[in-house]
Amino acid sequence: MRNCNEFRITVIAAAIAALPMTSQAQQNIDAPEKITVTATKREAVLTDVSLGISSLSEKTLEARGITSLEDLGANAPGMNIIKAGPGENLLVSRGISTTQSLSLQSGPAVGVYVDEMPLAGITSGVPDFGMWDVARVEMLRGPQGTLYGEGAMAGTIRIITAAPDSKKLSSKVQLTGSSVADGSAGQSLRGMLNVPISEGVAAVRATVSYNKDPSWIDAPDFGRKDVNTSKQTDARLALGLTPNSKLKIDASLWHQNSDAVHGNNQTSPGVFSPPALGVDSAGFSLLANHQLNTDSRNGNMANLTVKYDFGAYTLVSATSNAKQNIDTVQDAIDTAPYVFRVKPAATAHFLFDAGTGLTTRNRTLDMNSEELRLVSNGDQRFNWTVGGYFKKLDRHVNNNWLIIVPKLGINDNSLSTSDTSSDSKALFGEGDWKATDTVTLTAGLRNYSDDRKATFTVNRPSDLLSPLPAGVYATTSSEKQTTYNAIASWKPSDKLNVFARAASGFRAGGPNAWVQDPVEILVREFKAEKIQSLELGVKSNPTPWLVANAYVFNNDWKDKQIQLATVTWGFDYTANAATARAKGVEFEFQVYPAQGLSLNAAVTYTDATITSDLRTSTGKLIAASGSRLPYVAPWELKASADYRWSMNGGRNGVANLTYIHRNSNFSDITNAKWSDNGSLNQVNLRAGVESNKKSWGVFGFVKNLSNSQSVTTVQHPIGNNAGSYPNYLQPRTIGIELQAAY
Repeated sequence: MRNCNEFRITVIAAAIAALPMTSQAQQNIDAPEKITVTATKREAVLTDVSLGISSLSEKTLEARGITSLEDLGANAPGMNIIKAGPGENLLVSRGISTTQSLSLQSGPAVGVYVDEMPLAGITSGVPDFGMWDVARVEMLRGPQGTLYGEGAMAGTIRIITAAPDSKKLSSKVQLTGSSVADGSAGQSLRGMLNVPISEGVAAVRATVSYNKDPSWIDAPDFGRKDVNTSKQTDARLALGLTPNSKLKIDASLWHQNSDAVHGNNQTSPGVFSPPALGVDSAGFSLLANHQLNTDSRNGNMANLTVKYDFGAYTLVSATSNAKQNIDTVQDAIDTAPYVFRVKPAATAHFLFDAGTGLTTRNRTLDMNSEELRLVSNGDQRFNWTVGGYFKKLDRHVNNNWLIIVPKLGINDNSLSTSDTSSDSKALFGEGDWKATDTVTLTAGLRNYSDDRKATFTVNRPSDLLSPLPAGVYATTSSEKQTTYNAIASWKPSDKLNVFARAASGFRAGGPNAWVQDPVEILVREFKAEKIQSLELGVKSNPTPWLVANAYVFNNDWKDKQIQLATVTWGFDYTANAATARAKGVEFEFQVYPAQGLSLNAAVTYTDATITSDLRTSTGKLIAASGSRLPYVAPWELKASADYRWSMNGGRNGVANLTYIHRNSNFSDITNAKWSDNGSLNQVNLRAGVESNKKSWGVFGFVKNLSNSQSVTTVQHPIGNNAGSYPNYLQPRTIGIELQAAY
């Protein structure tokens, strides 16, 4: 009944926002702005790009209060961004996703770029990014393997930062305070300074963002309240040089630091207490943890992009380096009864209450990449892009397990390290040929090769967790892949674009550290998983006040990679375990019914399932054919209303209402009852006053207006059937935002 009431509230709120849309109001219509994007690595008008793509301008990002990847997810049709834990976001696009994994071989299904720099992550999750001083965001749906490679199997998000301005000294600052229901306060401080060095030639731009999230989760087992603390700092320094009309140089440095305690796992809304989950049918129960988990991260990224205009074409060189370090401490004493097969609960408490079960990990990443491409200039009958891409990626993990159970005489302190290296290169090209004045044909290919090595080193053997003696164990793999992109589009006028697209994408394979458990890990290396995609689309702008787009897509997924764990020792490994299919339809509408008012809505239906039984390497059934893919809801609605109006005294009023509905979906491929996330309903509201020249602004906001307790993800304790650890939506959060600019 509570969820039904919340749904009614959100529908009523959305209806109220739409009230200004009357025929009389259309006397003062604002036509939609002409949006230019660079998703195809050439400038193009958004409506002319023949694929599912959304773009959010700087004005829209500010109006909707989007300051993180998680915020962006509420405004991305056909694409979901799910916060899975501290510094980790899972990205889902058109039914294609990757399950969260700590495997060194993992990679995301959706690529994320900051300008020309890949936003690298150590695991399958994508790291948080402080979205401050951003010019626009482009979100491409479907495989983008031709231009963006193996990290873009399901799509690509491009974050375009504001460039240094050599003509004007400027600055802006934003201060935010917030309070979460039944929790603590949060604060953020963001600033930007742009300094011209030589007009028309050089400028520097510095941005900084500090954010402390409010916390609301209580841990009664520790006698503490509001334990899920999280702080993040982002700093960016950019240099723009234009020595002459042909040469342009952009250099940037980015530093990020974050610290989080506990994360957002709960056993009931706002509470973390493992013993409260009770005893399962087999008589096992979870114990109270002895300390809260911690997560500390820092990273540095650098990019140098050089563009030279040769007249008929432009040469672009983009060089990037990324370094990331993550330190985590996880208390696993709650699962000790399952690992040691001890029951009943009273016996488990007697044995383990004085014990220790800690996993300490240090994970590092070092990536160097280079892309060199030639792009034709102007809008010719034949436009083209050709180039090469090179990447060197090294990942390292120190794993330390400390298990002390005095009453069982156990004192196990083991250490092992995991290393992977990847040397990959690719050649790519894509061209558009205007066969007639209304018909354009696009074709592209990318040829990719990769050599990988995985090394597993046992430094201090464990008698409890592994049978392996001290030593170094290494495996290698090599692969080659070719992806394609083919589009036929018909554009009879500037108000209509009809297209058909066939494309492919992949996520690279690699070696398993099979020696960890040679009995159960029978797969020494796993193959690349591949997507074959078909898409039909219609983009239309029939009147100055309406944009309407529709897409139909089908994605066939072959050799799907799945993360599995061995029964005996609990080691994870990757296998090619199943085929899958994701098909669906997307509708997008943008209505401009009155001066300053825009209404946006996106409705998607996605049928995403595995199409063959999913089994372990030993033949055990994990999920039957027809099981739904994780984090994919059949129906989803994302809607927003933006309104801007003039006030007395040189001021403007601004307001935004955003609504998301997502029906039931699962966190796990098994579709087990514990992994059912249920439906999601969320309403966000932001309104305020600013000066005409935006020299100052005061805004109030409410996130999760109806205080919905919808679940975003669920984690399952090892072997436990008594319960699970959901992540719930952040409770209702009310705040105020102050802005000033010079």
